[in-house]
Amino acid sequence: MEDWKFDLRVWERFVQRGEIMEKDYQNFLRQLPDLEGKSEESTLEELLPKGLINKLAGKAEEADEGKEE
Repeated sequence: MEDWKFDLRVWERFVQRGEIMEKDYQNFLRQLPDLEGKSEESTLEELLPKGLINKLAGKAEEADEGKEE
């Protein structure tokens, strides 16, 4: 079975339609490798474009207010 069917965003639909059994999902979870300790910590500032961070923080609107039309 394709791994994407177990993606949290879609697996519930497959379970409801009977395409995946709950036990299949539990087996999939048990087979996932343990990656503890193999990750790096990141901040949103490192991952997202600066323009998006400013927009999310409301800074883009503040910058636009100072512009003359």
